[in-house]
Amino acid sequence: MTILRNELRRRSISRRHLVQTGAAFAATAAMFQDATARGSLPENFNGVAVYDETADGRIIVSDSLSYLTRRLDLMGPLRVSQKDVVVGCSFAGRQTFADPLSLGPRGLIGHAAGVGKDNAGIAGLAMAQDHGVPAAACRTMSARMSDGRSLFLERVIGHLNEAAMAAGVRENMTVREAAYRLLAAPEGRVRTVESGAGSHTGGKVTMLLEGDAGGICAAWFIALIKEKRPNDVFVTAPHCGETMAEYTLAVRPRGIIANDAGLCKDRSGVIGLAMLEREGIPAAAVGALSARIGDEISSYQDGVISEANAQAAARGVKPGMPCREAAHALLR
Repeated sequence: MTILRNELRRRSISRRHLVQTGAAFAATAAMFQDATARGSLPENFNGVAVYDETADGRIIVSDSLSYLTRRLDLMGPLRVSQKDVVVGCSFAGRQTFADPLSLGPRGLIGHAAGVGKDNAGIAGLAMAQDHGVPAAACRTMSARMSDGRSLFLERVIGHLNEAAMAAGVRENMTVREAAYRLLAAPEGRVRTVESGAGSHTGGKVTMLLEGDAGGICAAWFIALIKEKRPNDVFVTAPHCGETMAEYTLAVRPRGIIANDAGLCKDRSGVIGLAMLEREGIPAAAVGALSARIGDEISSYQDGVISEANAQAAARGVKPGMPCREAAHALLR
């Protein structure tokens, strides 16, 4: 899957031969310039790929950080190591960063997803800092959500922690250059990190309203559900992008509500609504500023609907409606 030539690998500069930080930054910048002249993600990119492999480690690019632990069919023999930098097009929250951080990468880059209420869209940067891991996130409108190619090849850093700054990452730097800078960071380590579960439900599905014909459930992530649930409405924590629709189709609920992630480039933060509409599944989004992305209970209690697909609208869901009312409307 690695796409750069062996010549580049031979020319890669190992950290153990770099004594001064300035020399490390200069060498990494030279490697970045060489790589960008040669490299690209493969045309058959299927959600996860190694962009480059150097003597210092690999740069792994993914449409979703969840793929690193939940979609091992996509990962194949690829596994994250302590030498790797991971660029994943998920929101940079505590929940989404927890699992990849536990794998021990030397650096991590995600998507700001609107930043949103209580800065929940980038809360993972502080958590990464607590573990000594450099981490950053792109600007919300600079990259498509759930699109690793867009995040990595086109867009710019908008948020970063102190460890990333120490590694040479700067605001307005391209994500690609930032990833190469992170290859000069200290090697990572496998660690225990708090669960990727929502802050209120502990990763479990919580029944908020139960009836004879179905109920309203709160779930941090629809991928937690392993069976069809055609009678239940789910209020979930992440964005409404492509990967949300992908996981929802496996469950086929009565309806689903998630977060609009600040819409993102090309409205990719809510593109999952249209995908589910084509499959006949009612779906809606709460605004990122109204509810904390990554917190399903905040979605239910605080969220205000910003977007709804045709099936949800037909059941009375509309922008400006409290999420609690929208969930009840989808249950009818």
